[in-house]
Amino acid sequence: MLGPSSPLRRIIALWQRPFFRFLVVGGVNTLFHLLVFSFLLWAGAEDRTAIGLAWIAGIAFNFKSTGALVFRQGGLRRVVPFVLVYVAIWLLNVAAFRVLHDVGVMKIAAQAIVLLLVVPLSYVSLKRFVFD
Repeated sequence: MLGPSSPLRRIIALWQRPFFRFLVVGGVNTLFHLLVFSFLLWAGAEDRTAIGLAWIAGIAFNFKSTGALVFRQGGLRRVVPFVLVYVAIWLLNVAAFRVLHDVGVMKIAAQAIVLLLVVPLSYVSLKRFVFD
């Protein structure tokens, strides 16, 4: 039986929060991207080709999973704004990473710090400009 404080009930309650769903779906999307990238490398693709194709596959997968599971919306009319937000966040990530690394922060630490900025910003941007 599900008591008021059972672990399953807490997980269900968390799942009702869109930002929690965003974090879970983001983790799944990251794994998907890494699997596609790894498969392409294994199949003999060049590094840049594997990165590009995995990025494209990741955007498509991310669009569908984020739209359906996080914001519970879909529709192809949201593809262009989704890609634009995705590219803007990526550019911000690269720029912020470069600044931190240039001032002496180690690469992994720099990316971890940048994620603290871009993850919530991604959520807010997608919610406001794509899945309104």
